[in-house]
Amino acid sequence: MELPKTTDYGTEEFGKLLNQHILQNKIVPKNNLFEWSKDYYKEHINIFPTNIAYFMTMVIKNNATEDSVLAGWCLSFNAILGSKEKLENRGCPRNAQIEIIHLIHDKAMNTSEAVKLQIYLYFHKHPYFAKNFRNLP
Repeated sequence: MELPKTTDYGTEEFGKLLNQHILQNKIVPKNNLFEWSKDYYKEHINIFPTNIAYFMTMVIKNNATEDSVLAGWCLSFNAILGSKEKLENRGCPRNAQIEIIHLIHDKAMNTSEAVKLQIYLYFHKHPYFAKNFRNLP
């Protein structure tokens, strides 16, 4: 069974299919991925003050574990989206921010089926993405 090429985040059909994949792959879903990611960072990285570079390193380093990649992806994604104006004012144009998001997303999605399904679940449960990101390739 394969997930569709397009996503229908937030729909009952996509939720059922996603749950089938999660059960089939024996994955324990992270109920609140963002909070779990912050806890993971505190426990395993614990460098404060934080910055996006630390989060990105969690995804791209050669020996990164699935948990490191997942937490780093979530923290990077949210940090970039939450700081887009600040980043732009500090010399990181919006197109570069989008490219970073794409690169980190691709790396995370290619890490493992478990990481991919957790990311799909995050988008599926997130109110904004569930409402606005349907039928996207």
